[in-house]
Amino acid sequence: MKKQTDYELLLQQKKKDYYSMYTYCDAIKKIDFTLVSNKGVQSYLIKEHPYFDYFLIVEGYTSKEKQEQILTQLQNIPDVLMSANINPNHLPSKVNLVFD
Repeated sequence: MKKQTDYELLLQQKKKDYYSMYTYCDAIKKIDFTLVSNKGVQSYLIKEHPYFDYFLIVEGYTSKEKQEQILTQLQNIPDVLMSANINPNHLPSKVNLVFD
């Protein structure tokens, strides 16, 4: 993964917050991975899930089997305490996941 410029989010009262972001593109499988921090200095990116430190966003076609494989691989990393498949359409703050 490659470190990107921190994701800048405009909060209420014209304040900004910043979230660490990393990306990886699998050109062969046409899948993009974005790892973004959930914790900024002032707020959470996804307020509905404050117990998650990071979100891994997978863009491109992935089968249910591949999604389960990714989750299993994440769960096997010793420093990863929790992982889950979250449908962004069910998040009130999903607009925060639109990256330019």
